[in-house]
Amino acid sequence: MISKRLTSLSEGQYTDIFQIGNNYFILKVEKIKLIKIKIDKKVELEKMIQFETNKQLNQYSRIFFNRSKMNYTINEN
Repeated sequence: MISKRLTSLSEGQYTDIFQIGNNYFILKVEKIKLIKIKIDKKVELEKMIQFETNKQLNQYSRIFFNRSKMNYTINEN
């Protein structure tokens, strides 16, 4: 919501008053900087694959732990 309002402004301009939650805002654009970022698609793909793999392994570990937890009881005598 904020980025939409800021992208339509030039340097030195103000936004209209807008509300987020119980707060009201007026923003001014002081300086516009454009930064080019190079993204290596192969590296990002590997990160995503690693994240999903870890997520699934954690899920399987929790399932196995909960299953083994139900099968074993400790008798205190």
